[in-house]
Amino acid sequence: DVDPHGYVLVIKNEDMPGVVGKLGTVLGDNHVNIAEMSLARVQKGKKMLALTTINIDQEVSGKVLEKIKNANIIDIKLVKLSKRQ
Repeated sequence: DVDPHGYVLVIKNEDMPGVVGKLGTVLGDNHVNIAEMSLARVQKGKKMLALTTINIDQEVSGKVLEKIKNANIIDIKLVKLSKRQ
């Protein structure tokens, strides 16, 4: 389940040990708080893929997105959504 609102990182990543830890470390090192996080495997096979969504408290820079992308991330998008009604 995902409750998207505010700033959301939408991430397509390799489903392998350590990815979640690397994501949290990069965000923490850059003083970005995780409000909510959801992840699910979306494809099995030789290369397993997962979709991760992370609600964060503030916008992140392109520099931070590049650091995240270096952690077995295939694609990452920062989305800003309207406030919840």
